[in-house]
Amino acid sequence: MRRFFQFIILSGIIFSSCGQGSEGSGIKLPPTPVLENRDSWAVNLTKYVAVRQAPDTESEMLTQLARGQVLRIIERTLEKEKIGDKTDYWYKVEDGKSRGWIFGSHLVIFPSHEEAAQYKPE
Repeated sequence: MRRFFQFIILSGIIFSSCGQGSEGSGIKLPPTPVLENRDSWAVNLTKYVAVRQAPDTESEMLTQLARGQVLRIIERTLEKEKIGDKTDYWYKVEDGKSRGWIFGSHLVIFPSHEEAAQYKPE
C-alpha cells in the first residue's frame, strides 16, 4: 500500500511539472522557417551584368553574364537595397559555371526553369 501512495505522489509531481509549458522555463525559440523544395529562376535583362562575390556594388566582380541568360536563384537578401533610383533585393545565382550576386533590377524572376527559358528579353 505504501508503494501505491508513493507512485501516486510521484505521478502527481511529474504531471504537474509537465503543465508548466515554455512560459515557466524562460526559453524562447525562434520560429523555424518552412523550407520549400522548389527552385526559382531568373533571366538577365542587362546587356552585360556584373556577378559579384558579395551583395554589394563595391564587392569584387567575378564575371559578367549576357542578356537573356537563364540563372538558378540560390538565395536572396532579407532586405531590399536602394541603388540609384532602383530598390530591390540582391540574388545569389548560378549559371552552371559560376555563382555570385546580382542586383534584382537586372533580373526577371520565374517560378520554373521552363518559363524562364521561354522568356525573351527585349
